[in-house]
Amino acid sequence: MSKGIFIICALFTTMLSAQGFGIKGGLNLSDLTNFEKSFEEEVESESIRTSFHVGIFNEFKVSDHFSIQPEVLYSSQGVNNESDGIDGKVQLDYINVPVMLKFYLTEGFYLESGPQIGFLVNDDIEVGNIIFNDDDTFNSVDYSMNLGLGFKLGEKVFLNARYGFGLNGVFDGLENDSDSNPKNSVFAASLGFNL
Repeated sequence: MSKGIFIICALFTTMLSAQGFGIKGGLNLSDLTNFEKSFEEEVESESIRTSFHVGIFNEFKVSDHFSIQPEVLYSSQGVNNESDGIDGKVQLDYINVPVMLKFYLTEGFYLESGPQIGFLVNDDIEVGNIIFNDDDTFNSVDYSMNLGLGFKLGEKVFLNARYGFGLNGVFDGLENDSDSNPKNSVFAASLGFNL
């Protein structure tokens, strides 16, 4: 984990000193795939968790149509659920580091895709009014792929929509490709500003 924090700090410092630096934030709609199956009869239903993300980015132009955009984001994810008529939620907060390849179809409209590594910084399981926190339950690192699109509203402002799907399971100690180990699934809508 300390190696991950070092990488984030180094990337953060590099981005602050670069030309295409900006900030972004917005809405997360998150879920955990196959979450109901993971707990068999314990979880009656699951639903999307609404939360947020916020962070920094830097866009490096490669050509008129291509650019690379690394980001450092605080992202609150997880899922809402119901068990025996009691509402609950799983909250997983990450420091995510996506590296997006952006392809501009026009001057303002672009498509994007890229890998992401996430470092778990907080995990809470809430059942009714009771909150559990167990650092040994969840994987400390999450790997994802992102697909998205965006539109520049002006030289300094843009809108972005992105879907990220997890490549490894969130629970520690379970096989990643098992149906009983759910993966992160996040739709994010962002408003960004170039500084």
